[in-house]
Amino acid sequence: MTSHTDTPAAKPEMMKLAAMECAASCIMTHLYRSGANPDLFLLDYWNVNYVSRIITASQHVRLNKSLPFLYGIHLVYKGTGPEALKQSVQSGNRAVVKCRPADLDFFPPNMLSMAESGFEHYILADSFDEARNAFRVFDPIVGFNGFLTGEELMRASAEPEEEDIIFYELQPDQEGKFESPGKRDIFAYAAKRNYDMYVRSQYSSGTAALDSFARDLQESLALSPEQTSNWLSQNSIAIASLTKLRSSIWNSFAQLGVMDKGQALEGTNRISGIVKLWTALNFLLVKYRKHIGDEALLRSALARLREVRDAELQFLAWMNGIGGDLTAV
Repeated sequence: MTSHTDTPAAKPEMMKLAAMECAASCIMTHLYRSGANPDLFLLDYWNVNYVSRIITASQHVRLNKSLPFLYGIHLVYKGTGPEALKQSVQSGNRAVVKCRPADLDFFPPNMLSMAESGFEHYILADSFDEARNAFRVFDPIVGFNGFLTGEELMRASAEPEEEDIIFYELQPDQEGKFESPGKRDIFAYAAKRNYDMYVRSQYSSGTAALDSFARDLQESLALSPEQTSNWLSQNSIAIASLTKLRSSIWNSFAQLGVMDKGQALEGTNRISGIVKLWTALNFLLVKYRKHIGDEALLRSALARLREVRDAELQFLAWMNGIGGDLTAV
């Protein structure tokens, strides 16, 4: 494997969204390096999921539906080997590649805890270097920009029993007819997507995810202190990442410039309240981790989680209402 190459540059080489947002960070890096506005990608990213008993904002890469609407890009699933990946990047496309972090030599050991919980990891295949006989890849989560051979990618494949490299090709609109939608339509589309994703009860998403987390938090009394401590530690990291994203998503909406001053001010205040609630919840979870079994702390954390749920639902419904008004004009 070729070592990390550092080249002086005025602009960053890749975009890291948040600690647990590897697939989204890969997609945003692709958009950034392609000259598109990556902030639009964040607009419909407001969600909460519960995967492997970890609460997170990340969407499964296959659930992303906004790329065709916002960018004219299609995320096409592939399940074949190094030659197919080579053909993909040599045709001018980039690919989001599924990997096991523990089998990536460059991945820091101290960042493997989430992978051990069952989280999938993705890197971005950018191009193929014939002289090195290796793929140039980016891993925005750890800041890696270097080269991996086909054999190294196979070793890190998420399906070791198969002779496949699982990847999703980022394909531009084949007909070349994509026209970027207007800002009002973008706002309405994303606001409705966010609300609909949050209130549905499938894919361990939205309110259902928060309900599952609350149930596991209550039932953690039956676990050993060590199990509960490890679980709470992982969720604290995830919630910190999720909290950071809330402000970033709101900023992307605000930057569209379609809300009036009153709406922008109210939205800023609502986001501030939501961030404070998530932060307070995380503080209680950290405190509970130090006093596992303290039922008063547990009740406080569950009560704060309900406040988070209510505040986010109200905010998303409010945003959806604004979007409806914007497109009704």
